[in-house]
Amino acid sequence: MPHLIIEYACDIDPPITKTLQALHQTLSASELFDEADIKIRAQPYTEYLVGGHKANRFVHLTVLLLDGRSDAVKSHLGKALRETVKQNLGNIGNAQITVEVRDMARATYIK
Repeated sequence: MPHLIIEYACDIDPPITKTLQALHQTLSASELFDEADIKIRAQPYTEYLVGGHKANRFVHLTVLLLDGRSDAVKSHLGKALRETVKQNLGNIGNAQITVEVRDMARATYIK
């Protein structure tokens, strides 16, 4: 745990794949997780609209955590991940970068 799912416009430049290691480091540096338990995957989209226009790009992070962490901890983690994307992608123009941190029920998460 955690699972980090990155959804993004396929024409983001530089490619988001170069940002994966930096996101892993941000999660690891939070000291909330064992490094071996961090799972990151990325899904590019060729068909999308943001604000009704394809010219507007996006990066959306979904972070899935086992329940029990405070809203303050989840907010801090989300902000750190968003900042990591901003720093590693540089000036991506009119792209929207969003993060959602979700709880997963410990009672039903099976590993």
